[in-house]
Amino acid sequence: MSPPTKLTLVLLGASIQRETELPGYESLSDFASENYNLALASLEASVRNTSDLTNHFDVHRIDLDISQGTQTLGMDVVHHIVALEPDLVGLSCYCWSIDALVDVAEEIHQRANDVFLFAGGPSAGPVAKKLLLERPFISAVARGEGENTLIALLRARRNHQSLHTVQGLTWRASDGVLHENPDGEPVDLSTLPSAYQLGILRPPSTSMLLETSRGCPFQCRFCSCMGANRRLRYVPAHRVEEQLRWAVEHGIRGIKFADTAINFQTSRLRELTRAIHRADPHQTLRFTYFLKPERLTLEQIDLLAQIPSDEVIIGTESLTPAARALAGKPPFSPETFTEQLSWLQRVGPVTCSFILGLPGDSPEGLEQTLSWICEFDDNHPGYLHVICLFWLAVLPGSGLHARHNELGLRCSPRGTPYLLQSHEHSPDALLTMARQAIERHFAHPKLRVEHFHKEYLAQDAPAPDRTIPILRVEHDTRPTVLFVGELDESFRDFGVTPYHLRGAQLRAFLEKHNDIRQAYRFETALESENIVERFDNLHPQWLIASCLRLPPSPWLESLLTQQKIPRLLLEGASSLAQAEAWMTAIPSAYAATFGESEIALRALLRGQPAPGLVTRQPHGLVRSDSPQTLADLDDIPSPFQWGFIRRPGSTIAMQLGRPSPPRTWSDERIFRDMRWALEQRHTHVVWLDDSLPSDPSRLGTWIDTLRRADPQGSIRHSYRLDGTQSIACLKALRALPTHTLTVTATVDPLWLSEAEGIAHAWGQKIRNLSKSHLLSIDQLMRKLAPLRRSDALAGWSPGPWHTQDQNARLEFFWKRDTLVHIRLSTQDNRIEASFEVRGERPPEEQLDRLRRVITRLLSGKQIA
Repeated sequence: MSPPTKLTLVLLGASIQRETELPGYESLSDFASENYNLALASLEASVRNTSDLTNHFDVHRIDLDISQGTQTLGMDVVHHIVALEPDLVGLSCYCWSIDALVDVAEEIHQRANDVFLFAGGPSAGPVAKKLLLERPFISAVARGEGENTLIALLRARRNHQSLHTVQGLTWRASDGVLHENPDGEPVDLSTLPSAYQLGILRPPSTSMLLETSRGCPFQCRFCSCMGANRRLRYVPAHRVEEQLRWAVEHGIRGIKFADTAINFQTSRLRELTRAIHRADPHQTLRFTYFLKPERLTLEQIDLLAQIPSDEVIIGTESLTPAARALAGKPPFSPETFTEQLSWLQRVGPVTCSFILGLPGDSPEGLEQTLSWICEFDDNHPGYLHVICLFWLAVLPGSGLHARHNELGLRCSPRGTPYLLQSHEHSPDALLTMARQAIERHFAHPKLRVEHFHKEYLAQDAPAPDRTIPILRVEHDTRPTVLFVGELDESFRDFGVTPYHLRGAQLRAFLEKHNDIRQAYRFETALESENIVERFDNLHPQWLIASCLRLPPSPWLESLLTQQKIPRLLLEGASSLAQAEAWMTAIPSAYAATFGESEIALRALLRGQPAPGLVTRQPHGLVRSDSPQTLADLDDIPSPFQWGFIRRPGSTIAMQLGRPSPPRTWSDERIFRDMRWALEQRHTHVVWLDDSLPSDPSRLGTWIDTLRRADPQGSIRHSYRLDGTQSIACLKALRALPTHTLTVTATVDPLWLSEAEGIAHAWGQKIRNLSKSHLLSIDQLMRKLAPLRRSDALAGWSPGPWHTQDQNARLEFFWKRDTLVHIRLSTQDNRIEASFEVRGERPPEEQLDRLRRVITRLLSGKQIA
C-alpha cells in the first residue's frame, strides 16, 4: 500500500528583533527581545507529537525577525511560502506582527487561492469575527490556546470533515456565513510536549523562554489573557525540571519565565525552587520572572532568595489613585512598597514598570508618579535596577479593548495598538506626558521608555528625518506656523550636516506654552524639501524665516519671492538696523525681530504687543519696545530631547549658552542633552559658541557635567577658545575628550603651548585661526554649494563643477541652450573670476543676476 499523500502546513510568525543599543538605553520590548516565537514552536511540537497526524503533515515553521515599526515583511517571504506549495498556512499573531502577517497571507491568497489560511494568537483570537469580516481571504481564527484547536482543525481538514466540531474556532463556511464554535477546553499542561526536548527549537542565544504556567487570577484591565482560559494552571514541577536540565546540558545561561507571575501560590513556588535546585545544582542558570507584589510574603522571599535572579519584574503601573482603580489595581501604599523593595534586596535586581496613558491618569498624575519613583530611587540606592515606562497599548481581549467605543479610544492603525487619543486623553495631553517622561528619561538613567515613545516625539522632526509615520492628531484644524531657515554652511567644517538649530529652539519655547501649542500647529521645512509641496499641504498662516545674511540665500530668496506668502516674519537680526535693512530688502515681510526672538514671537502669537519688533505699516516701518532676553535659558525646552532634531551620522552641534548677555544652560540641561547624544550614537559634539567660558568655576562644572553624562568618554568635543581662559582652565580641559580645538585670537607662546597640549593628549592638532589664512578654493565651493540645487535660480541649471589646486570651473546652463563657464581662482587672498558664454548669449539682466548671486554667496567679496 502506498503511503498517504501528505499535506503541507506552514506555521508563520514574527518576533521583535531588538536593535543593538547602548547599555542603559535599551528600548523596552519585554520578553519579545528573545527573538523567537515560543508559541509557534509549541504548536509544531503538538502536531509532531500527535501520532495520527505525524504521517499526514509536513510542517514548516517560519519564525521571522521583525524590527520595531516594521510595516511589511517583504515579498521574499511570500515567494518562499508559495514555493512550498502549502495546503494550510497558520499565522501566530501578536500585536507587533499581526498586520504584517495578514498582508503576507493576502499576497499568498492572490497567488494560490486554494490555500487554507487561518490565524490565532493573542491579537487574533479576541477579535476573530472582526478579522474574518475585514479579511475575507482568511478562513478561520483560533480563539484562546492554540494547541488543541490546531490538532482538531488538522484532523478535520485531513478527513475532509466540517469544522463545526473544532472547539475554539471561528470560521467561514463555503457560503460565506461565519460560525463561532464553543470555546475549547484548557490545554493539559502535564502532557504538553516541549519544543526544546523534541529538538524542534534551539534558542538563538544563551537565553531561553520557559513557560511554567498559564492563566492569571487577576483581571488587570490593560492586560490581555487568552480567551476564556484565565484559570491558573501549572506545568508539573517534574516537567519544568526536565526542561531546565535540557537548558543546562545545552549551554543555556539565562531563563525567562513566560508566566504572569511565579508567586501566586507559596506551595507552588516551593516546588519550583526545589525543581531548579535539582536541575541545576551548580547554579549555572540565572532567572528573570514577574512577581505580584500584592501576594508577596516573607516566606516567599526566603524561597526566592534561593533562585539566582537576573531580574525581578513588578508592575506598579501608576501611583494615581483613579488610574489604579480603573486599571483594576489596589490602592498604592508607599510604606508597603518600600518594605517590599527592602525584602527584594535579598532576591535580585528589581525592575518596576509603569504605564503612560492609563484611564484616570493625567499629565499632572504622571509627573507625580515619575517624580516620586525617581526620588525614591535616589533615596534608596540599589533598591531598583530599572524603571520602565510603557506606553499604553489597547490589546485585544483586555478590559480596555472591550470598552473601546465607550472610552473613545483611538489607537495606532497598524502594528501594536498604542493609544493615540481617548475621551480622557487628548492628543495634546499625551504629547505633554510624552515630553515630561522623555525629560525624566534623560535626567534619570534608570528610567527607560519604549521605542514607540521616541518615534511619537520624532513626529516633530522635519518630515525627511522621521522614521515611522504616526497620526498623532486625526483631524488637525489648527493654523500652521512654518519655520524655515538658512543653513550655516560653516557646520560642514566639523563634519556636521547643517540643520536649523535656531528654529528648533524657537519652536520648543513656543510649544512649551499650553495656549500657544493648542492654538497652532508648528512645522519645520528643510532646504532639501519641496517647499511648494509643503505649502500646498500645510497652508501656513505664519512663515517664520531665520536669516543669516543679507541678501538671503538663493533658496530662501526664491521662497520669499515666488510663493504665495502668508504672514512672513524674519527672525535672527542682531540689531534694529539689521532688522530694518531686511524689511527694506524683502518687501513681502510683515515683521522682523531684532535681538532674541522668543519673547517677541510668544507675544505676537498671543496677539499682544511684542518687544524687539519692526513691523510694516502703510506709512512705513514701525519699531516696538526694545527686545527682551530670557533670564534663564532653561526656559527653552531641549529641542533634542523633544524630538525636534534627529540627525544621521556621528556628529551633532550644540550650544553651551548665548553671548549677549552671557548666559549658559544649566548643568542638568546639558547632562540630559549629552545623554540624548549618547542614545543617538553620536560620537562627536561640536560646540557652536564663540568660546568656552573663561570663568574657571563655570568651565569646571561644565567639564564635570560632560564626564558625568558620558563616563566612558564615548563622545569627543570640538570647541573654540578665545585666549581669555587661564592656564588653569586649559589644564582642566585636558580631562575632556577633544576632537578639534580652535584658537580664535592671538595668544602668547606659553598659552598656545598649553592649548596644543590639550589637543596632543587626544591625538589631535589645534586649529589656529589667529594666524592669517589665505582663501582656499574648497572654502569657496562650500559657500557656493546652494547653487548646486536645480531650483536655486529660475531659468538657470547647474552643470558639472571641477576644482584643481586653487582653481575651479563652474558650468551653468541658461534655458538648456546656452552654456556659461565661470572660472574662479584665489590669488593673494583675492577672488578672481571670468565668465565665458558659449552659444546664444543670455539676457544681460540674467547674467548680472548670476554674478550678483555668486558675489552674495562669497560673503560680499567683489569679483574682479
